[in-house]
Amino acid sequence: MNLTVTQQNLHLFLPAKVARVATIIAEKEHCSVFDAMQHFYASSTYQELQIEDTKLWNLGAVALYEAYCSATQNIQTIVSQKGTKGEENAL
Repeated sequence: MNLTVTQQNLHLFLPAKVARVATIIAEKEHCSVFDAMQHFYASSTYQELQIEDTKLWNLGAVALYEAYCSATQNIQTIVSQKGTKGEENAL
């Protein structure tokens, strides 16, 4: 039996990982699991998780949640900085 994870079979166990991460997101952010799954599927963390070479599939749910939070925080910081620059330009 071949137990090697490849790009071709990676998709087989991603739903279980996403479900566990979404449960954590829902608990921490006080939202439904459905909303949490939508946010996670739309994240850069999930995009990277789909790529076997990143080896993110090796991480557990908590580590993936932390990666998601870090990526989300970075995006919010960038958006905030752009908003601040826009306000400065308006003055």
